[in-house]
Amino acid sequence: MNRSVLIIAALSLLYSCTTPSRKLASVDSLKTLTAKDLFLEGNFDLHKRKNRPFDEDHFGKELDLSQRRPSVNLNHSIFGQKYAKDGFQVIGNFYHLKQFWIVRVPSVGVKNIYMHISYFPPIVLGKYIAAHTLLRFRFDESTPIEIVAPMPDQKELARLNSMHAEDALSELPEPFSDDPKYILRDVALSAEAQWTKDDPKAAYDLVRGENAAYVQITRFESVQTRMWDFFSSGNPQVQIEFGKISDPDKVLNEGFKLSEREGLHTFYDTLLHNCTTTAFKIIELGTGKKDKRFLPIFKFLQTRVPTLSRSKIKYYDGLPATDMVDDETLRKDWLEVYQREFEQNKKPICADGMIKRHCDNVNKAVEKMKSWKNYSP
Repeated sequence: MNRSVLIIAALSLLYSCTTPSRKLASVDSLKTLTAKDLFLEGNFDLHKRKNRPFDEDHFGKELDLSQRRPSVNLNHSIFGQKYAKDGFQVIGNFYHLKQFWIVRVPSVGVKNIYMHISYFPPIVLGKYIAAHTLLRFRFDESTPIEIVAPMPDQKELARLNSMHAEDALSELPEPFSDDPKYILRDVALSAEAQWTKDDPKAAYDLVRGENAAYVQITRFESVQTRMWDFFSSGNPQVQIEFGKISDPDKVLNEGFKLSEREGLHTFYDTLLHNCTTTAFKIIELGTGKKDKRFLPIFKFLQTRVPTLSRSKIKYYDGLPATDMVDDETLRKDWLEVYQREFEQNKKPICADGMIKRHCDNVNKAVEKMKSWKNYSP
């Protein structure tokens, strides 16, 4: 083999082992995304199930996507081109401060994973019989989530799509600065029921969830969003850290893929396909660990009923449960939410109609916050 061939071979090997720049080579290769691709709009495209006489029929109706949307990978679009950064992927539909954002997510950065359980009525014999579960991801301090720009609305997306890609790129807003308010270390993936725009109740219901009233959306959101849910409802929240996950970034990525893959095309089912089944599915996809216990009935219930899920979480190396407000790493977020909603916006501590038990939960949390050294009114 002559010297020139050796040089070419060496250069080829070097290139193949080098991480390419996140910037795409040509705007001509960028993918054009529609409002449906980005889940800015969507219909209930699931037909009523056969042999289910009590199922509701919402086929063809427009979904309310004002608060919940699946995550979407934007790497190969004009948004990915605009906001690309080495070592990060660009993800759309991140929900924070009651609106949707485009964010940069580090490819390697997840430090801890938790299962959160938020209990809610009905209460029978003093016990909650319902709850919502979700996965919380805590990022390393050196590799946080970066909010870079707001998601476009349908009108703005149509305007961008009418342009040549180079012109559309120049029209996109510049990424936000390193302002701390655009940097987050704690985020969540949460599978939730979503109703249509014309739904008369526009709220979750356990029975309707069993009767095909909703599609399921696995959304990507800030933990502050869940904190506001606590303040507005008083529902008690606990968290359980997973102690042994060798590749936590893979768990998050499997969650992103599941969110976009299922999109708006899966029924929410109170017992068979819900927040808890989805959380465990993401854990299993990301870790490769399956529940091999010979307890078929218990496994079935623990996988599907959030109030019974603690034993299964323990099987996946879950540590003892703690109250969410006792997590010192979340103090900054708790204080930001409390000060923004109650001290700045002057909202009452207990919302109208909140039951005494839940009002007590909120008041106890507020008193605890006021005892922290870095509390400031």
